[in-house]
Amino acid sequence: MKRLGSIPAGLLLAIAGETAAQNSAPSSHMVFASGSKGDILVNEVRVPGKTMYTYYETLGWGGSAGGYAGIQEHPNGRNFIFSIWDNPEHKAPIRSVFTGHGTTTEKFGGEGTGLKSWNFKLPWASATWYALAARAWPVGQDTYYGMWVRDGVSGKWRHLITMDVAAANSTFNGGLDAFIEDWSSTGTSRRETNIRGAWKRTTAGAWESLGNARYSVNGNDLAAGGRSYNFRGNWDGGKARDATGDYFYMVAGGSATAASVSNPSTHAIPRVEVRPAYAPLAADRVAAVLLGTDRVAVSWEIDSLKLPQFRYVLEAFDNPGFAGKPLSAAEETAPDKSADTLALPAAGQGAGTVYGRLTLIDLFDNRAVYPAFTLRNGSLAAVRPAAGAARGISIRSRAGSVVLASAGAETYSVDFLDADGRIRYGESGIRQSRKEFTFKAVGLGQGVHLLRVRTSKGTLEAVLPGIE
Repeated sequence: MKRLGSIPAGLLLAIAGETAAQNSAPSSHMVFASGSKGDILVNEVRVPGKTMYTYYETLGWGGSAGGYAGIQEHPNGRNFIFSIWDNPEHKAPIRSVFTGHGTTTEKFGGEGTGLKSWNFKLPWASATWYALAARAWPVGQDTYYGMWVRDGVSGKWRHLITMDVAAANSTFNGGLDAFIEDWSSTGTSRRETNIRGAWKRTTAGAWESLGNARYSVNGNDLAAGGRSYNFRGNWDGGKARDATGDYFYMVAGGSATAASVSNPSTHAIPRVEVRPAYAPLAADRVAAVLLGTDRVAVSWEIDSLKLPQFRYVLEAFDNPGFAGKPLSAAEETAPDKSADTLALPAAGQGAGTVYGRLTLIDLFDNRAVYPAFTLRNGSLAAVRPAAGAARGISIRSRAGSVVLASAGAETYSVDFLDADGRIRYGESGIRQSRKEFTFKAVGLGQGVHLLRVRTSKGTLEAVLPGIE
């Protein structure tokens, strides 16, 4: 073995490796106690600065489908994470049943195994609050787990992932955990996370306001030989206040960081709210079209600045007050579906009047009810203009085309969506002269489609029957 002075080179490398292994910023937790089983978790996170190789867990839970969600500062970019651990109670591997734009999934190992999702396409910004919400719901003998994020910059809600766990009636168990983790031995760098507005909804439907937290630093990490031994005094946590209100905070790493509290310590932020205060769901538009003589297609678009859709119910009645038992109905727990068809009763296929009602239920089970259509003597309007309908847009259903013909230059977008609300074809640009889109030319095929046209002068939409 080559020697450096009187010390073997291999020993020096071993010592260097051991020292590096003790250079992580201390991992710490903020746990909000709860003894209830829940079906919804909510928490908000803000990261004041930028420190690479850091994971800021925002939602952590136990149970037969325990998991975690949060945001991460990664060399490939900032991202959102949602993961669930495998459990012996699962009858099959965890799988994804919905992935939002930019979300990818992969199996993970190390500290347990399971399914991990992350999204680098929805970047998060420093010094900005983001709301993370997770919900579990039964589907047959399985349980679905979904995650939504409220973008702190745009204010829009986005559905990132839904996973299928092959275990019946799984829930969010135990307290809600938030933590801060340096996963690459960079204890010289200071990192901080802010947390506020934690909630759990119990399986009985009651909201628990989680305003009491226990802050702690992993003792094993601080002990001699532990992963954070060289920064064993560089941590802090508690509560603070700024222009946005009260919040909990955790700091880890950085040579100037010093503890101002004991390990562990408890902290509380009094709350008077009885449930999360996010604006409930609202629909921007509802449109309907008659399909032959025995079915009607209804499509809707929700306001993305308000709580996202979770479920819908579409019904037909024989009276304008929607009283009594519906003549027919279609309903589904489908967070990302924005169109459906409804069978018409015999009364709606000839003489008589049928009244349609659309009920939208959001992520927190707030309900919004809208008249969907009125079918009188077998007649139903095919196009319902949006509020302040656009000038210069005409939709010619028989000719199978859309014409943009208003004077002057304008920006435009034309989208054709299928019955599940997925864009099958889209085009946008700047129009200088008359422009026409032909339905057949875009190759949509058969089925019910929503046509949505937006220009700088307004918006118009229609639900179209099958395209030959």
